[in-house]
Amino acid sequence: MSATLDATVPLSLGAATLGPQRIVCLTEETTEWLYLLGQEARIVGISGYTVRPRRAREEKPKVSAFLSAKIDKILALEPDCVFGFSDLQADIAAALIRHGVPVTVFNQRSVAEIFTMLYQVAAMVGQAEKGLALLDRMRASLQAIAAAAARQPRGALQSMPVEARRCTLSTASDHAIIASEVISKEASAA
Repeated sequence: MSATLDATVPLSLGAATLGPQRIVCLTEETTEWLYLLGQEARIVGISGYTVRPRRAREEKPKVSAFLSAKIDKILALEPDCVFGFSDLQADIAAALIRHGVPVTVFNQRSVAEIFTMLYQVAAMVGQAEKGLALLDRMRASLQAIAAAAARQPRGALQSMPVEARRCTLSTASDHAIIASEVISKEASAA
């Protein structure tokens, strides 16, 4: 039974109702993570740079590039949360905040910080346990890759940086994507 204070504030709250229900993702990693968590229904807008999962480009309106956004389009979606990344999106965040939109901007710059950000997003949408399970799988996969690399003879991994250049490793998004690709490849191999 759920009584209410008014029409918008339920007295009986759970993790799923406390978290944001209408999310705009200004970067790819939060979109991909919410899909991995099974929370894609919460996403109402995405970055035009989103490529994973592929279906997100078909299902969700594109409302931003990386350094610019269509503020009017975002406002029309009536988000209760916008996820962004770093000071590079500070102007977008400021414009949305001036319109009363809650904005969470992450600033992950290392693999550990990426894992922290992913956990925070999972917790915000009531999926902390599932997020931890996925993060544990990612961590185990990364440790297995590191262990396999350590077993290679010195000099045998000289081609690895060439392969890594295929994905620019300069943004946190790419690290999150690499970790999720490891999970995706494991899932398809199983």
